Parts: sequence; structure tokens; C-alpha cells
Amino acid sequence: MAVTSFLDFRRQKRIATLVAVASNDRGHSSSIQVRRLFSIPIIQSAFKLREGDYQLLVVGATPDRYAALKGGAIHVTFLGPPFNLRARKEGFNKLGTIHEYLGPVQFTAEFAHEDYIRSHRPQVVSFLEALIEGERFLYDPKNKADAIAIHMKFLKSSRDVAESDYRFLVEEFKPFPTDGSLNKQAMEKTMELRARAGKYEGKKLPSYARYVDGSLLEEAQRQLGLK
Repeated sequence: MAVTSFLDFRRQKRIATLVAVASNDRGHSSSIQVRRLFSIPIIQSAFKLREGDYQLLVVGATPDRYAALKGGAIHVTFLGPPFNLRARKEGFNKLGTIHEYLGPVQFTAEFAHEDYIRSHRPQVVSFLEALIEGERFLYDPKNKADAIAIHMKFLKSSRDVAESDYRFLVEEFKPFPTDGSLNKQAMEKTMELRARAGKYEGKKLPSYARYVDGSLLEEAQRQLGLK
């Protein structure tokens, strides 16, 4: 029987895998998010889902998780494009998204060592400028055809897959900021999830600002005329 809601975990005693990489680290971001997702009041009150009602399995990255789902080794997983779209077409059910239940979470960010930033500041700023220009290009509707062509060329994808990815990421989900900025709420949520996983046990939870050098982005934005 197919899993169509979180309630099916208890009804069918299904096994779920929602670990993003080949790691059994309980502190990994996906493991943290899953345990937090299944413990939030709306899920607990609606479905009475406990940790014993599911099992986290180490499978790997998105292509591996998709293959495991399709092969029947698992019943639930996280998927990103194009695999989430492909799975829907193949009859798998979408249960929801992390953002629907946890709110915005910072999945990606650009990191560099402080020593490198000090010795290569102009290059880092130029990188951020290019990143912003790329994001603005992507979200400009007049560049849709070019964006799809780039997807097909470099990812060796079909037009159908490229168009589906574009629709999901650019027109619907819109995860990329057009000015390069970090989402304050998403960063705070990420720090909260890390704390729940015991990353700062016995210590005061640091502000996310400790890990962010906003002056680099501000310089890039000024050079692009955005400030």
C-alpha cells in the first residue's frame, strides 16, 4: 500500500529514510530536520508519530535516495529536482515540504576561510558579484529560454526535465535571493536545529552573525549599484 500521508507510518509501520548523505551522523542537517519535523506539535497532534514508528536509513545523496525509493527499499525520502518531479510523474505521492512545517531553513551558503578572505578579498567580492548577477539573470523572465538551454547543455537533460526544473525552482519555489543576501529567519532556524542536535551542548547558542561577514556582500552590492 502506498504512503499517502504521515499517518501511514503508524498504520503500515513503514521504514523511512530521510538522510541526505552517506553518513549516520545524527547531527547531520537532514537527520536534524527529520527528527524536528516529526516532533513538531502539528505532526504530533495530527498523526501521533513517534520516533519508533519510523527508521532512518543511510542511503546517500539525492540520486541514491531516488533509486532506493523507486526500487522499494525505502518508502519516504527527501528529493530535490529533478528527482522530486520525476517521482511525482512515476506515481509517488508528495507528503509536503520542509518549508511547510519548519519554515525557511538555510540549506546552502557560501563559505571561505577567514585567512583566504583577508588575502583574496577582491576575488571574493567579485565572486559574490557574479553570484548575484547569475541569480538576477535566472529570475528575469526574458532569460527563460536561455536558462533552459543552459540546463539542457550542461546537465545533459531533456527539454521536459529542464522546463520542469525551471518552473519549480524559478517560478514557484524561488530559493535564490536576487541580491545575494542570507535569510535571517532561515539562518536562525538552522542554528536552532543545530542546537537541538546537541551541537552546542553546555554552551550558549551563538548568533548566526558570528559566521557571516556582511561587509563582503555589501561591497559587492555597491559595485553592482544595488546599494
